[in-house]
Amino acid sequence: MNTPIINPVAKLQKKASQLSIRLLILVVVLTSIALVGYLTVHENSSQKLPEIVWQRYSQQSLTTCLESGKPAIVFVYVEWHINSDAVLENALKSPLVEGAIRKHEVSMFWADYSDDDVVSLVKELSPRSKVPLVAVFSVENRSKPIVFENFVRAEELATALEATSRSENQR
Repeated sequence: MNTPIINPVAKLQKKASQLSIRLLILVVVLTSIALVGYLTVHENSSQKLPEIVWQRYSQQSLTTCLESGKPAIVFVYVEWHINSDAVLENALKSPLVEGAIRKHEVSMFWADYSDDDVVSLVKELSPRSKVPLVAVFSVENRSKPIVFENFVRAEELATALEATSRSENQR
């Protein structure tokens, strides 16, 4: 009986060749997945979302907005207050809140606390007159907005917008 001589180097070379083919296939598959993911994200990011338009607050413009059937947010800020910038950047301009604003067609109003009309609005909405202040007005219950004093997280604001929308849809 003749036993073939097994060359250990040849055996290792064969296994290495099989392994490198598998690795090559894995690299090709992962590269393809990454490319498809990149193209999907790039395609979606190139679609320009409509800009969110902010209006200067006045009682008349808010009333007109609500009478036209649109909910509204009034953001009362104080120029020198660090929380004003934090609320604007971290909550109002967050993708979560901006998505809810677009979805529910919310009108946006900014109000400078140095204006006398705004000071009276804050006193009406916040017994302690805390600013910055964000008030979410629904069309149906405009005399009782959802009010956030001093700071609000994006999730809280998005939830308030959803609640406002639900009450509008239950009419």
